[in-house]
This record gives sequence, structure tokens and C-alpha cells, in this order.
Amino acid sequence: MPNKLPTNLHTFEANDTVSRAAQNENIKVIDALFHPSSGHRHSGEPGDAPPIGSGGLATGAVIAAKIASGAVTSEKLAAASVTSDKLAAFAVMNSNLGLGAVSADKLAEASVTGSRIAPASVNGGHIVDGAVTENKLAPASITSSKLTNGAITADKVAENAITSVKVADNAVTANKLASNSVDRRHLRGGGLGSNIAKFKPVSVTGGNLTGSPTVHYAADGENQWSINRMIQLPQFLTINLGKTYHGIEGMSFGTANGADAAQAPRGFYIETSLNNGTWTRAYTHPGGGYTPFTYLPFTGAASAAYIRLVITERSEGDITSVSAIAVYSSYYGAIEQEALNDTRPWGLNARLQGMMVIPQGDITDDGNGYIYINNTIAVVNAAAGLKFTIYGGGYHLPSWGYLYVDIPTAIPSAWNNVTVNLAVGEYPLSVKQYDNPNRLIIAQRGENGYAYLNCALPARVAGTRIYADSVNGIEFRSYYNQYLEFKQGSGWQMLENRYGAGFAAMLSSDKQTITNDGADTMTITVTLSDEQGQIQSAFNEEVQLEMNGMTQAVKLTEGVGTITVSSEEPGEFVLRTVGFERNSQMKVVITDGEKA
Repeated sequence: MPNKLPTNLHTFEANDTVSRAAQNENIKVIDALFHPSSGHRHSGEPGDAPPIGSGGLATGAVIAAKIASGAVTSEKLAAASVTSDKLAAFAVMNSNLGLGAVSADKLAEASVTGSRIAPASVNGGHIVDGAVTENKLAPASITSSKLTNGAITADKVAENAITSVKVADNAVTANKLASNSVDRRHLRGGGLGSNIAKFKPVSVTGGNLTGSPTVHYAADGENQWSINRMIQLPQFLTINLGKTYHGIEGMSFGTANGADAAQAPRGFYIETSLNNGTWTRAYTHPGGGYTPFTYLPFTGAASAAYIRLVITERSEGDITSVSAIAVYSSYYGAIEQEALNDTRPWGLNARLQGMMVIPQGDITDDGNGYIYINNTIAVVNAAAGLKFTIYGGGYHLPSWGYLYVDIPTAIPSAWNNVTVNLAVGEYPLSVKQYDNPNRLIIAQRGENGYAYLNCALPARVAGTRIYADSVNGIEFRSYYNQYLEFKQGSGWQMLENRYGAGFAAMLSSDKQTITNDGADTMTITVTLSDEQGQIQSAFNEEVQLEMNGMTQAVKLTEGVGTITVSSEEPGEFVLRTVGFERNSQMKVVITDGEKA
């Protein structure tokens, strides 16, 4: 008896008699199984063969001729059918791809997404040297949306991978970079041009010049050149660079308060000169609005000592203004002078070299650890035309302690509007650095207990005692807050004429010598006279005499005074006057009475 299989096919025993009808039924079943099929398949589904394993394909079995053109289409691949485990390691090699096999039309729009690429799947070893050439990328194929924020990190680019020859000339233009997208943190050591015009003096032919427009900071109408509608054009602004600079490549500038495009000139050109007489056109604005701080490239790198901006067409507003002028030179490297989003009015050079700290009153050290600032202190940045004021007060300053103020981040236009308080910090000897790069140190106490003031002329803080400092071997001291003295080799002398021009103090004595018994005395007379020898009877003040470094005040009455000298030690001593335009001296001899 025939048996029916799950496929509805009939099977027969060896001795069964098979009718034509039974054979036709089996043929219909087989036809029903294979009729829907378009050929021999290895899907593993009913009617198909099992999937083909790696051993099922002979080496080199799949060649270009075996696959008809256009045979592999998107619908032949089920969704997510190509997964990482379907490809053996190194399955796709350079020799497997024909020349030009991967072209733009082989990839459907939006077919390559981040989720389709496994992390760290593309590395340098997969790309042959020189494989990526200019014609492999379609125009505008690289857009911002293709990269996620922070996708390009330092470890993704090998050292020295991006060199000048890899970027075509003029390939990176202003419109390729989004506004405010390039910050200083992106520029580590790439040879950024320096701003050689920073803080340089300017002159103008007309308009109103407030502060300096070469300062890279403008606020409330400060540090700008402005032209109103009543002033005829053209008008000229000339920057004196101070010396000849080379490799000058371009320029940029802002307007009042920074970036107010309504006040930007609509017509201008820029010229360079070596001598402020012969000028060469370096840039001509094509017309229309100018976006503040847009880079203006010169026609070739120039050498110049002067830069001139010529305004030919005013702004769309009532005022045309220019501020924060920067002139760039690649010759001088990426020094800290370029104006890249630096809103601090105190540039590095000015902060380190250009500031003057000017006390407005006495500053004293009481000897018990306290510093007293009896008035305010003015901090002036002369180059930027800016100033702020520090409040006075009393501060306990330990050894290695310091008085400081943090430089304000913005200075309003009003000259005296910013006033700040001092604070006390302690210098950490272990790391030997102050804890804020913008911190201005006003005074510091050393390990020796003395306090030192950081002012326009550095000097030790002096209290009521006599303190001395030395400059080039010459010692100076303030003598009891009365006058300034100096000592060079011998004795203290007044630095200034305290008693008026032409006066002289003459010395005379009643004896030539005295003995060293302590009882023998010599009377010395001090007489104040003018150039004609007339005694100044109207003079009733003290004068200073010095003997062997010891100073003695002598009171003159009607221009004459006396001093008595005695001694128990023999020797020769020099007595002199100090502080006069013409000083005098005499020798005092004390003999040894025992030997006499």
C-alpha cells in the first residue's frame, strides 16, 4: 500500500503495482513545491537547499563574470541581513574590489548611519596610502551634520597627519568655518599669526579718537575711532607699528562695543607703507556691509612699518566706528597677542610690563606683622588707557604672605568706576607659584620679616625706623621721613638741597685739639651764610652734622649755633654738614693724654 509523506508525495513498496494516476499525483506535488521557485536556492526553507557554508565555495569561485550586472539589489538583501558575524576576519580585501567598484550610486541616500559602523572599526591599516584623493569626495559631501559633537578628538589623528600639502591652497575659507567655532583651545601650536598692531599708537585725519582703537577691547564707546555724518569722506587712520614687520597677511577690526554691524563702514581700503610716505594698496573692500572682526586678507604678504585704513563710505547708521584693530603677521609666530574672544582689557604684555601701581598715601609696616595702606592705590594700564582703584586698610601679613587683588575682567568707561578690595594670600613654598594667573601682587613679606611693595619704583616698605636699600652699590635711606639720603663709600649725604640755593654752613672751633680725658671740650660753631658770606639771621631751624656715620641735629638761632665735643678715646674724626648746596667739614683731633 502506498504511503503519503508530509509533502503529500506517495511512496510505494517494491512489489506494488503503480498506476499512472498515482504517478501524476506525485508529479503535481513536486510541481507545486518548485513552481513558485525561481531557481535553486540555499535558504534552508521548504523546497530549498540548506545554507552554503564556507567549505561550500571553492577558492576563487565567485568572480565578476558569475554575477550579472545589477544582480545584487537592495531588495535581495533582507533588513539587517548583513551582520558582523556573516563576514570572516579579513573577508573584504583590496583584491576583491574591482577598480571603481565603490561609487556614489552604490550607496542609497542616508544608507551609512552611525549605528551601522561598529566602534573603532575603521583604522589606518584599512586605508592604503594615497587612497583618499580630491576626486573621491563629491562637492559639499562633508557637512557639519555628518560629524557628531566632539567626534574628532586628538587620538583620532596621528601625529603630523595633517600637513600643509594635504590641504589645497585656499581650501579652508571663512565660509567653511561656522561663526565662533574656532577657539584658542583648538589651536595648540599650528603657527597662528600674531597681532602686531596691539597697543600701537594711531593718528586720524578727522572724527573722534577715544582711547586707542588698537586695544583689543571696546566698551561703552571707549577705545574707538568714530565718524559722524557731518564729517566728509575719505578719512584716514594710520597705525604706527614702531618698526618694520614682515609677513603681514591681513587685518580685522570691530566697531563700537565690539560687533555692532550697523556702525561698520560700507566702503574702505587698506594700505601699507615702510616710511609713512609711499603707500601700497593691500586690500579693497568690495562694497556692502562689513561683518565686524571678519578677516581681510592682503594681496600677498607685505613688509610695513605703517598701516593705513581709509574710510570711503560711511555706515548705514549715524555713526561709523572702528575699534579692536588687529594686523596679523605669520612671521612672528603664535605669541599671545592675537584677539580671539579675549574680552579682558589687560593684555598679557600690559599685565606683565605695562602696569603702574601708584600708592595715593603712606604705606607702613608697624613691626608687629601689620601692613597699613593709609589711602587708595591706583593701578594704571597706560598702554590701554585704563585704571582701577584698590581700597586701603590694615592687613596682617605673615612670613611669605602677600597682599593681592584679582584684576577685574571688565573696566567701564568711567575712569574711576572700578574699586576693589585687597585680600591676603600665602605663597606656597612647596610649589612656588601664585594660585591665580590674573592675580596682581601688591606687597609681600619675606622670610626675613621685611615687607616689600610692588609699585612703579620697587622699594621696601618703610615704617618709622630708618631703612636702607641699595641700587648699583649706592645705598639710600629715608631719614625719619624728613629727606632722602645716600651713601657712596663714606657717610650719609642728602640727595636734595633742603635749605635753599646758595646757602652754606661754615664750621669753626675754639681749639685745634683736645685730650681724651672726657673733661676737655671743644666748642664748634656752625654759621649759615649766603654766597656773599652774609650770615642768615632770619634762619632759626635745625641743621644736620655728621661725624663717623653718627648724625647730630644742631639748632641755629639767627643763623648761628654751637655744639660741644668731648671724648675718652683718642683719634682723628671728620665732622661735616649735610644737606646744603655747599657743605663744609673739619677735622677733630683728640690726643692721648697719657702719652702727652
